[in-house]
Amino acid sequence: DDLCAFTEGAEINNINLEGCAPSELPPEPVPTGGKTFVEEGGLLVVEMESTNYTDGWKLETGRGETGTGYLNMLGKQAAWVPANITEVIKVKIEIQTAGMYQFEWRSLITKPGVPATEHNDSYLKIIADKFYGVKGSNIVCPLVLEDGNSCIPSGRALAGEKVGGYFKIWRTGSPIDAWKWSTWTSDADGHAIMAEFDTAGVYEVHIANRSDYHAIDRFVLYRTGNVSNNVARETALDISTPESLSK
Repeated sequence: DDLCAFTEGAEINNINLEGCAPSELPPEPVPTGGKTFVEEGGLLVVEMESTNYTDGWKLETGRGETGTGYLNMLGKQAAWVPANITEVIKVKIEIQTAGMYQFEWRSLITKPGVPATEHNDSYLKIIADKFYGVKGSNIVCPLVLEDGNSCIPSGRALAGEKVGGYFKIWRTGSPIDAWKWSTWTSDADGHAIMAEFDTAGVYEVHIANRSDYHAIDRFVLYRTGNVSNNVARETALDISTPESLSK
């Protein structure tokens, strides 16, 4: 049986257990403009409440968040139901310092009493020259490569759900209601999230609904693994660092 929506008439879906084919994803919303956040000195910091978020993401306060609030996913769950990926936040970013960057977000789970492995994830896509997950020498790629994404997988395959150009990004650890920088892809084989920008310019970060009750406070992109001008992880994750300038 076809486990995915949006299958074209005569398409044979032979990857239901691996993820859904591109034709089975709902069309992405048209960008609505908004701010462009500017990287400076190899660091980009974005508060989620500063983005053009959709109705399923609810602005909340009172949990020790940075900025003026955080976004809690209270819309439809989209796990294994790609037709429900409708709450897509598109964030424009301007990279001034080309190179390799790591992506991390600060998140928690707002549903009381659930295991740390439930309601702990959202989807992520970075429109970059290379978007991938890495663990040691192992590299995993999204199921579908966006135009220009030069990711080439190496070693073990991406484990778990695979949907279009997104990674399922999960957090681990307890307590579930405490903010944590924990940002991984590939089930039970956590890979860090990387993006490479070959030239200075404007790119995009897309964050979409997967599990409800997954809340995100802020995200960062910071230069790492380059010959020079890298940013230390502890500097990038310092919550006293203000949000990047926008225009």
